[in-house]
Amino acid sequence: MCRRVRGAGRGSPEQAEARRRGENVVQGAAGHQHQRRGVQHGGAGRGARLGECRGDRHRFREEARAEDEPKIFATLAYTPAWANGTGNIADPPTDTADWYDFVYDVVRRYRDRIKYWGMWNEPNLDGFFTGSAWQYREWILKVGYQAAKEADGGCYVLGPDLAHLSSSDWPDWLEEIMKAGGADCIDIITHHCYKGDTGWAMFKYLDAGSFHYAWDPPPLMDVLADLGVDDKPVWLTETGWPTASKDDVSEAEQAEYYHQLLWGVHERDYLAKVFPYEIKDDPSPDVPKWGIIRADNTPKQAYDRYRAFIANPTDPGGSGGCGGELTGAPDADLLVMMLPAMMGLALLRRKK
Repeated sequence: MCRRVRGAGRGSPEQAEARRRGENVVQGAAGHQHQRRGVQHGGAGRGARLGECRGDRHRFREEARAEDEPKIFATLAYTPAWANGTGNIADPPTDTADWYDFVYDVVRRYRDRIKYWGMWNEPNLDGFFTGSAWQYREWILKVGYQAAKEADGGCYVLGPDLAHLSSSDWPDWLEEIMKAGGADCIDIITHHCYKGDTGWAMFKYLDAGSFHYAWDPPPLMDVLADLGVDDKPVWLTETGWPTASKDDVSEAEQAEYYHQLLWGVHERDYLAKVFPYEIKDDPSPDVPKWGIIRADNTPKQAYDRYRAFIANPTDPGGSGGCGGELTGAPDADLLVMMLPAMMGLALLRRKK
């Protein structure tokens, strides 16, 4: 089980001063019905007790659907230079007390608006985290869980947001993270997958029992079942298809694949939410155009298809389709988009 982590405190006066100067920033994404934001490491605080771990996907869904207003999923990640001494944001903090302080202050400050907190982004990729799976579990997940629950006992802690790449050893990372009480510190399992050539094809990397070659990792739900955590809610927090270049899909194909993906998520009990990446194209010429809106704010076909699905989920047909058209209230809480955003954290040290 998750227990209090020793050494959690405010950090040194020099570190506190660096936080006051605003040497950490917020970056991330927001979206329809469930917004995602990413927050970089910094801050200070302390708490009183741990909250309760939750893993009941059905109760979670009922609670989520009971609220009509948009909800935010905020991802906390990355280390400022003063906290690791290297200047590389992917290097873990030298003192886990700094990470604890940051998580506590952010969660406490926004506890009335945000209830869903992710612990880091794609830690199995060196570009985002240079530590080991053990370090992620012990230094990031467990410490972050403690801080979040002590700041707001009613919040949810999400993770580990692993990248579904064969070269990234994500099954080994997941196994290590779930050991030694790690699973008790994750209320909702989050995962990133861009593997599908189409929307239907995406699910062969996710669905339990899907065929896979011996040299490929098993599908996500088989791995979760082997680890005994397949009863937890699962969110697909990054996925998508870029357009524009000759090696990308066409805008018409992107729209069709999103339609297939959304219907597939709608029809599966184990997937509670999907977060397509991303809502708007990056205008830089050398960056792939993942958005469903162009950089000049004109919509691609995927935007219109996405919007229509929110209003009335329909089966796109083809391989993997279930046929027919749904009636009744749209299940819009399954759908999210992502929008880059930036803000400062200079005031995080003042707790309410």
